[in-house]
Amino acid sequence: MKITRKVGGAVGLVVALAAWGAQAQFEVASIKPGDPNLNGYSMRSLPGRVELRNYTVKACIEMAYHLNDNQLAGGPKGFDSEGYDIFAKLPEGGKGEQIPQMLQALLADRFKLTFHRETRSLPAYLLVPAKSGPKMPQATETSSASWGPRRIRGKGIGMAALVDMLTKLLEHPVFDETGLEGKYDVTLDFAPVQAAATPTNEDLGPSIFAGIQEQLGLKLEATKRTVEVFVIDHVEKPSEN
Repeated sequence: MKITRKVGGAVGLVVALAAWGAQAQFEVASIKPGDPNLNGYSMRSLPGRVELRNYTVKACIEMAYHLNDNQLAGGPKGFDSEGYDIFAKLPEGGKGEQIPQMLQALLADRFKLTFHRETRSLPAYLLVPAKSGPKMPQATETSSASWGPRRIRGKGIGMAALVDMLTKLLEHPVFDETGLEGKYDVTLDFAPVQAAATPTNEDLGPSIFAGIQEQLGLKLEATKRTVEVFVIDHVEKPSEN
């Protein structure tokens, strides 16, 4: 399969991405319309396969390229509201860490995604250890993760997965500077995140900032970073299975 992407005129990078995509692809993938009555979406990673339920094209792009809403521009009507169930089998020897790259190849092949990048300075957060030190138990179980407006749950996840979820909740880039490696069990409860990070009603629980310190032993520090913005040139409904 030939994979092409428009990347700001950087021909060498296009070729490199295409070559990498050819090396990291799902062995087979089924794509079906998701449940329109289902609120939110979820991902489950199992040995040799991954399940994405009710993922929009927008959510797939954000996961594949580690983006948040502020880093994604363009896109046709419905790409951020129509969900899909994607069940994919990893190739022999494929690793969970390669799933984003495999999803990139899937987006190019089945959704005909093309894009270019722009560089902008955006507000961001650094995830660092709190003074108390990390409180998350290490784990070796099969990884699974889910998040919603008031909680994050993770079994056997790394910091990359945690910052991805935090990035989506906070709608700003979050960068991992914890220095933590390996897999952890993560349980985090907090009040709904407000658009301007204003104080929340204590009856709803701690703010996400307080919750991260109290429950995970980590801390979010506000900063500003130059980040790449992903601009969609073309994307369409997926091809049939």
